[in-house]
Amino acid sequence: MKPVWKSAPVTLIVSVAIVAVFIAMLVVGVDVISPSATDILHYGGMLDAFLEKGEWWRLFSASFVHGGIIHAAANVVSLWFLGRLFEFRYGSWNLLLVYISGVAVAGLGSYCFNLFVVTCGASGGIMAIAGCTIPALFFDRKIRSGDRSIQIIELVFAILLNVGLG
Repeated sequence: MKPVWKSAPVTLIVSVAIVAVFIAMLVVGVDVISPSATDILHYGGMLDAFLEKGEWWRLFSASFVHGGIIHAAANVVSLWFLGRLFEFRYGSWNLLLVYISGVAVAGLGSYCFNLFVVTCGASGGIMAIAGCTIPALFFDRKIRSGDRSIQIIELVFAILLNVGLG
């Protein structure tokens, strides 16, 4: 088995980046359980008014900022399960494309439907990965049935964890 930095480098980099941003927030005294909206915005969270001022980069930076340790942990664990599975099967560039696309679409959806609400988290990217993984688990004949069952359990666990806590 290859080390994770060789078999799933994008999953590792994104996971480490999420943890690093969270630690940076804690070091300066941001609340570990429930950061304020101001703190989330300071570290790259998204608000519709900021996008309207031209800060489009917040569509992506918000995916590295999380609203507390439970939110961050749920997103990192979900990403770890789904990202490694997807990256192993479809490659790092495809994972990066799906993740970034999911983050951008979720950010735009948030912009359109969550007016005056500060948003953050990696759920959009994680759900995009899940959405691309589901058809393969049911239709890819190269996946052995025992592996398929385990991967379906991991997928359901990651989705429930992300929806429930993330």
